[in-house]
Amino acid sequence: MKKILFSILILIILGGVSSFLYIEWQIYRPLNQDGTLHDFLIEEGQGVKEIGGGLTETGIIRSSWYFEVYVWQKKRQSDFQAGSFRVSSSMNIPEVVRVLTGDPEPEEMEITIIEGWNRHEIDTYLKDKDLINEGDFIEETDNFEASILGGHYEAGDSASLEGFLFPDTYRIYKDAKPGSILKKMLVNFQNKIDPLLPDIEASGQDLYQIMIMASIVEKESASRDEMPLIAGVFYNRLDDDYFLESDATVNYVTGKGKRQPSFEDLEVDSFYNTYANRGLPPGPICNPGLAAIKAAINPENTDYYYFLHPEEGGTIFSKTLEEHNRNKAIYLD
Repeated sequence: MKKILFSILILIILGGVSSFLYIEWQIYRPLNQDGTLHDFLIEEGQGVKEIGGGLTETGIIRSSWYFEVYVWQKKRQSDFQAGSFRVSSSMNIPEVVRVLTGDPEPEEMEITIIEGWNRHEIDTYLKDKDLINEGDFIEETDNFEASILGGHYEAGDSASLEGFLFPDTYRIYKDAKPGSILKKMLVNFQNKIDPLLPDIEASGQDLYQIMIMASIVEKESASRDEMPLIAGVFYNRLDDDYFLESDATVNYVTGKGKRQPSFEDLEVDSFYNTYANRGLPPGPICNPGLAAIKAAINPENTDYYYFLHPEEGGTIFSKTLEEHNRNKAIYLD
C-alpha cells in the first residue's frame, strides 16, 4: 500500500512539474512571427483580466489566462496605466507586459548559436559575450526538465536539454538571464519541430531517438548534402546490429574534437563510446540544425555501411569492411 501511495505521489509531483513547465513555455512563446505593430488601448479602470481579454481578441497573445498567470507571478497587477501602446503578435507575454507597463526598452544584441555546438560550447560563447558567468547556462539545462517539450519522447533520468537548443541567430536583451535565453531556444526548437512530428511518428521512432541520430549526423557530415547518406549508413548499421563506431560520439566524451581519434580514445569508458556499446548513445552529442534533423527522419536508402573522412577531400563510402579497410590504407595510412 505504501508503494502505491508513493507512486501516486510521484505521479502527482511529476504532473505538477510538467504542467508548470508547459505554462512557462506558453508564456514565453510568441503567437507568431508577425512583427507588425498594432495600437492597443488600455482604458481607465481596466483590470488585468480585461486587458488580457483585449489582447487575446485583437490577436496579440494566445490566451488571456497565460497573461494573467504571468502578471500574477511577477506581481505587476497594479503597474498598468491607461493609454495607447504599440505591440505585436511576435512579442511574448513578458515583452507585451513590459510595453504595457511603460518599462524602459532594454538594450538588445544578437547572438548566433552554431549548428553542432554542444551546450558546453554554448555556455562558453555566452560567457565570452559577457552575458553569463561560466557554468550558468549548463546549470539551467541541467535543472530545466526535458518534459518542457511535451510527451513526444521519453528520455532517461540523466537527460539534459542537449540536442534541443536550436542553433539560430537570436535577438536578446543584454541583461537577459540564462533561463530566458534557454526558453527562447526551446520555443524556437518547438516551432521548427512541430511540422515534422507526423513524419517522426511515421518513422517508427520517437523524438529523442531522432535527435540523438541527428546530432551524430550533424557532427559526422562534411556538408548538408551528404547528411541523408550519412544517416542511411548509420541506420544500416543499427538495423544489422553493428556498432555505430562514430568518432563524433567518442569526441563528445574526450572533448578533443579530433577528425581521427586515437586508439586510446576509442577505448574510453563511456556509454557514449559507440565503438564499445551497440545502439544509439544515451543522448544527443550536440545541437543539430534542421538539415540534420530532416536527414535523421528521412535517411537515404543506401547499401553503404562504412565511411571515412580523409584529411583532404570528400567523404569516402564503402559497402563492405574489406572495401573500407582498403580505403583506409589509401586515404588514411
